[in-house]
Amino acid sequence: MYISFDIMTTLWIRRCLSLLLIFVTIGCQDSDSKEVIGTAVTPIMCDPGSTSDAGDNCNTCTCPESGLVNGLICTQMTCDIYNPCQDKSCGDPCQICNATDTECQESAELKVCSLDGQCIVDGALSCDSDLCANVECGESSPSSCDGNAVIPAQVAMCDPETGECLSNNETIGQDCTATGQICRDGTCIIPGDNDCLPGDTFDAGDECNTCECPNSGLKSEAICSEMICQEESDFIAQAGSWSYRSFVAGVASCEGVKDDIASALSEDKGFVLSDVIMMSLNWSIDGLPEAANCALNERDITCNALSGNVDNDYGLILPTVIDISGRFDDALNLSGTYTANINCEGDLCVTIELLYSISFPCQFDFNFVAEAE
Repeated sequence: MYISFDIMTTLWIRRCLSLLLIFVTIGCQDSDSKEVIGTAVTPIMCDPGSTSDAGDNCNTCTCPESGLVNGLICTQMTCDIYNPCQDKSCGDPCQICNATDTECQESAELKVCSLDGQCIVDGALSCDSDLCANVECGESSPSSCDGNAVIPAQVAMCDPETGECLSNNETIGQDCTATGQICRDGTCIIPGDNDCLPGDTFDAGDECNTCECPNSGLKSEAICSEMICQEESDFIAQAGSWSYRSFVAGVASCEGVKDDIASALSEDKGFVLSDVIMMSLNWSIDGLPEAANCALNERDITCNALSGNVDNDYGLILPTVIDISGRFDDALNLSGTYTANINCEGDLCVTIELLYSISFPCQFDFNFVAEAE
């Protein structure tokens, strides 16, 4: 039997076979596109001279005269991949399709660029960046005190604009003493009854022991000496001989004879305390004929004037009046001052005045520290 086909029928059958071969080929290949053994595969065909996209929205391929798809001739242009949010900021409008891609169909929804550069449908868009989300800056430390200087708080904070930790380089802040205050817990405050300046010493409250102010600035936390002290009402100085531990000339208007006078007053044992009772004592200095009667007010002493002639190397008569004052640290230790008013009698007095550029009468202060023997 003879079957005749017209041209249109032939083209229609050819196209159907091509589609059928595509389905057969896809169904018969594994994921690695291996050849199917024992099965005849009809080549995939295309219309000679037709063009199609190479799959990169840039290059085009032309079907060869053989009509075989595996013989497509494609252009080899270097193409830029379309990025809808390239050079755009978060929130800027964008479109999925490249304007040159005539086959891409853009949807009607308004689209914008997201924070990570994706073109998305405008909705719950957030362009707030959290640069500090994974940044750890360590712990902050509160303000503190260095003596009476405020040490500002050390800040541990992430800068939301840069994602970097903020640092506080300032180490020393306000000096509280400039305003008559003290530093407490990193703040300048007006001192109260329990406050003190770290390092300062103060009386323990018994006029005997002393305390040193601690770094906390609280008197209640101070470390104090623990001497066994006499009550003031029971204080009695040690009677007998006392010697000088130091004897130093102070303010003087008769500079030239100070060494002679100092030597005369401080030689031998120094002085003697006798008839010591609770409220008074007698004080005698070697070389002076009379003893001074001294009043004792708790531990402070004041004496009536002593008078006499002070020995010297010039054979002069030096009438001297000495006023005595001082304070007992305890029954065996005393610090005080002699105020000596000195005159001169004799023909050599004028010579001494010219020689030492002084004028009689003159005055000397002698500061001393003494202890009982």
